[in-house]
Amino acid sequence: MKKIISAGLAALMAVTALSATAFAELAKADSSISVKGTTVIPTLKVTLPKTLAFVVNPYKMSIDKTTGKAADAKTTDANKVNTFVVPVYGTTVNADKTVTANTGWDVLNSSGLPISANIYAIVTNPSADVQVLDKKTGKDITDQTSAADATKKQLTLSLKALSSEDGAEAVAIPLLAAAPEGWTTENKTAAIDKIPDAGTLKLTLDTTDSKCAKGAECDASWTAKDTPTLGVFFKFDFVVA
Repeated sequence: MKKIISAGLAALMAVTALSATAFAELAKADSSISVKGTTVIPTLKVTLPKTLAFVVNPYKMSIDKTTGKAADAKTTDANKVNTFVVPVYGTTVNADKTVTANTGWDVLNSSGLPISANIYAIVTNPSADVQVLDKKTGKDITDQTSAADATKKQLTLSLKALSSEDGAEAVAIPLLAAAPEGWTTENKTAAIDKIPDAGTLKLTLDTTDSKCAKGAECDASWTAKDTPTLGVFFKFDFVVA
């Protein structure tokens, strides 16, 4: 019995030795390839609307909201509006060549990742006869301390932003006379937490809150220069889960 066991152990040791030798030989490669690793870095890619425009309409004329011009025989009833302020969002040509009126100024995110945004707007008012008021504060935008002045023509503006993220709510964009000191809500910028990849950030002028003052002020003689300009500024960052 001892001889049989000894022979078996010898055979086992021989097999082990052969296996080790075989592995040693396999480690000597005849050829090799190099597989290079790379790191994917996201690139911010957003598409801004080409034209942002609005019409001050103190006499509440019928306006074509797709062009910002006075409505005429070619204007469809759906595109006729007579609000005090008429935002001109433009149109989209669909795949079937039909034309749809846009519902806002859309900023498209094509970055491959969700992004966040901070936003503010600067109001430039060339007319000393018109007082531009912030709907949120009711104050003069130029200094945020003066109340409405009944001796002037008054225009209240309300600019909002809405992300296409599910459950998002519209956020009021601060209207300022000059750039803030930093990109924080404390420094008067609006914060948008998340804009999905391939999603949009929709900017709108609220036609209910944006209006000419009621009463005699709006009966005053308005001129072409009595129209402010809005400059909208963005800071985008990637949102990484």
